[in-house]
Amino acid sequence: MGRRVPARLRGTPGDRAAAPHNPARCAHHARFDQILAGLPESDDWLERDLEAGRIFLEQLRPEDLARCRYHRDDWRAVANESVRILEACGDRADTDDYLKAAELSALGETEKLCLESLFSDPVCIGGGSYTNGQHRGCALRFSGAERAAIHTSDESLGVLCTDWTYQGGG
Repeated sequence: MGRRVPARLRGTPGDRAAAPHNPARCAHHARFDQILAGLPESDDWLERDLEAGRIFLEQLRPEDLARCRYHRDDWRAVANESVRILEACGDRADTDDYLKAAELSALGETEKLCLESLFSDPVCIGGGSYTNGQHRGCALRFSGAERAAIHTSDESLGVLCTDWTYQGGG
């Protein structure tokens, strides 16, 4: 049996979704680096990188997205299917249940691989930044989908609490 993952969905406005802090594989990483270089130095490198990421996201245009391989797939369909699977599997599901449902999806082969990645190698957000999947998170953000399966975590009193939640908009 796979690891247990709660399937609770919670709405989060797109403008509050995490910004990238190191889009190294993005087609436009040079623009991010240029923005970062223009920001004042700071002892809090993550906050500085996230500020560069917020500015970077604000500057992305549809033609920019079309040139980035992470945005070429139909992430709106992937996001919608991920939510359908979460709802169909219910609160007692584990990772294996989600993956089995993803395998049975009617999505095309490429989108099915994207869908499976949301469950096998989740986009993770913790502490206000991505800990995994910032490129897929960016693609989801700009897909036009209302919600998608995103794994969020927060440490509270030394206990890791995890939850599937919506991160959408763009």
